[in-house]
Amino acid sequence: MNTYTITTQHDFSFTLSAADSDFAVWAANDKAKALQVPAGGATLWLHTQHCCQKLGDFNLESIEKSVSEQLGIFKNLEQAPSEYSWTGRDPVPRIHERVCVRVNGLGPGIVVGYQIDNGYLALIISVDRLPEHFNTHIKARRNVELQCFGSEINSLMSGAI
Repeated sequence: MNTYTITTQHDFSFTLSAADSDFAVWAANDKAKALQVPAGGATLWLHTQHCCQKLGDFNLESIEKSVSEQLGIFKNLEQAPSEYSWTGRDPVPRIHERVCVRVNGLGPGIVVGYQIDNGYLALIISVDRLPEHFNTHIKARRNVELQCFGSEINSLMSGAI
């Protein structure tokens, strides 16, 4: 996970963590929206071990919705469409419930959101730690959120792993 600082043309700045610069820009738009930062030009800075490197300029107006809104992620099951299919054998886990992702050896994590994918309810899960074999694909080892379907997880509440 990298640390980035965003400075705006309105002399406002904030810091955030993201896996790469694309995710940093998305996160910057989310955070700017939450902090009610005025829209306009912004600069993305990457913190390195010895300095802060300017990566480039972007426009906070360029993404009108938060990333979660763009991806259709929601935090409350009542926000789901009236019809969807759930593929899990256990009931749908609630937000902040711990689950075990069985596929790809991903292991335990926390449900942080929901998404409808082709009529199926998917979970957005923040896994505790990515397995070593993911190092070649994803630089971040923590705070990675993944989409999983019910058939790919076990509820840790039921004791199954």
